[in-house]
Amino acid sequence: MARRHRTLKPLWTCPKCGARLVSKNLWHSCGRFTLEALFASSEPRVLALAKRYVAILRSLGDVQVIPQKTRLVCVARVRFAGLVPRKDHFVAGFALHRPANAPAQ
Repeated sequence: MARRHRTLKPLWTCPKCGARLVSKNLWHSCGRFTLEALFASSEPRVLALAKRYVAILRSLGDVQVIPQKTRLVCVARVRFAGLVPRKDHFVAGFALHRPANAPAQ
């Protein structure tokens, strides 16, 4: 089955925090935070690993990485990945278009 391509509307950028969103004034955790502040209570090696994780996500293309007060989110057109810091590790999450064990189409 062929996919129909449609023209996507440009993303709206929040003037306060710079987050890119699919529609104007869409609710989001507005604020300016840093990766270092997010991992302030974590062991230094966890921050180093998080920086590597962020580099991998940015290598995927036009990805915005947004540190928030309690988590980090990664956005292309929508939020597709993120992480939540812990003292000695972080918990990563991904949104996929298909189950991870399903064959690619």
